[in-house]
Amino acid sequence: MAKVNVTNITVNVNEFQTAYTNCGLGTIPAGTTVSGAVAALDSKLKKDISTEWPSAFPTYASYQEDSAIMAPWKDNIGGSIPKCVVDAITQDFDSWDLPVDVATIKNMAKQITQEVANNGGSTGTFFGKSQLGGAATLYWGVGFATAPVVNSPEEIGIIYAFSALVDY
Repeated sequence: MAKVNVTNITVNVNEFQTAYTNCGLGTIPAGTTVSGAVAALDSKLKKDISTEWPSAFPTYASYQEDSAIMAPWKDNIGGSIPKCVVDAITQDFDSWDLPVDVATIKNMAKQITQEVANNGGSTGTFFGKSQLGGAATLYWGVGFATAPVVNSPEEIGIIYAFSALVDY
């Protein structure tokens, strides 16, 4: 699990309904808290990555998955390199004992923002692979959904799940 800075946000759980619907989770159950809604979305996004993991990739490693929130949506400029994404991936790779290759991580962040922008910010999954030197290939996947992450004034953010593994 990545170690990231946490900022308290205020949001109404009902504002997650569109993300719930887009992810196929149906109606938010009565009594669901904001943290419960985010956890349900995280869980669904991780499940989507694992079930859609390309068969041409090595076996999915469920112990190497994490989730985070990138905000605000307006800062998701296709092909940009958000520091929060680079920080989260770097910390995950370090925790998972994967090679922390800064150039590769920045290229992954650029691809992530581009794919989210290409998808109009709704919801989706995508996968990639990166060569690390001559002997290793990094395989990775991302699942994402957008939802309000701040209530007043409303701010849209990207809730995403991420997984990666290296094959030598």
